[in-house]
Amino acid sequence: MKTANLALSVLLCLFTIVSATVQAQEKPMGQLYAIHEDVVYPSKVQHYEETAKNLANLFREHQIGSMSYTTANTMDFTYIYITPLKSLADVEKMDMAFAELQDKIGDEAFEEAMGAFSDCYDSHRNYMVRMRSDLSYKPEYGNNPNDGMNYRSWEFYHVYPGKEAQMEEMAMKWKNLYTKHNIAEGYRIYLGDMGTEMPLLIVVQSAKNAVDHATKSEKIMKTLGEEGESLWYETMAMVRKIEQKTGMIRPDLSYTSGQLVTVEE
Repeated sequence: MKTANLALSVLLCLFTIVSATVQAQEKPMGQLYAIHEDVVYPSKVQHYEETAKNLANLFREHQIGSMSYTTANTMDFTYIYITPLKSLADVEKMDMAFAELQDKIGDEAFEEAMGAFSDCYDSHRNYMVRMRSDLSYKPEYGNNPNDGMNYRSWEFYHVYPGKEAQMEEMAMKWKNLYTKHNIAEGYRIYLGDMGTEMPLLIVVQSAKNAVDHATKSEKIMKTLGEEGESLWYETMAMVRKIEQKTGMIRPDLSYTSGQLVTVEE
């Protein structure tokens, strides 16, 4: 969160996103999310988290109703802020939320709160993704805060250009295989949108901790057996690069006003 306005650079992408939406209007679009990402210096993590917590508290204290975001951090000191959007019009609401906070606390306090982020990170960026419930399996799994599943695994599948349709077909094959074997654990599928290295498919899984995730993943693959192994090799044929990150959802660094759609991280 370097700038005084988290949403500013996202807003600049609006016209490009509208164009992409028109081109893809016949396809299921899915839930849109705006993502802000900071890659934080390890030596600055404590100060950064104090600053992020202060910002969330300011939003909460002054009841900024047009802004909601969930924060997560990965093990490589990357912090992501996930804002669900009902529509593209909510990009403007994000902009307005920071303006409202600035108006309520004053210019000096606002600049101090936002300026505290400035020396904490190596890089930052904004991008968008879309959650595809139709490609996901039990997407609600692990999203209830009472379940104690704040651990996350993010798998990024960078697909060869031109294989977008095959990518979605492959996602449906995995969903059908999980359904066939009645796998208890679910996952969420996101497709990269504006600001990502497209085509991109992201698989997000929830667990209690790293051991829980590893244990359940091994059990699932054993259950899927040869069918799962065959489908894995089929998937790899259309993927040029895979990245994986793990981390935690951070309720203490998040802010929910209740006026935007519920985020499914």
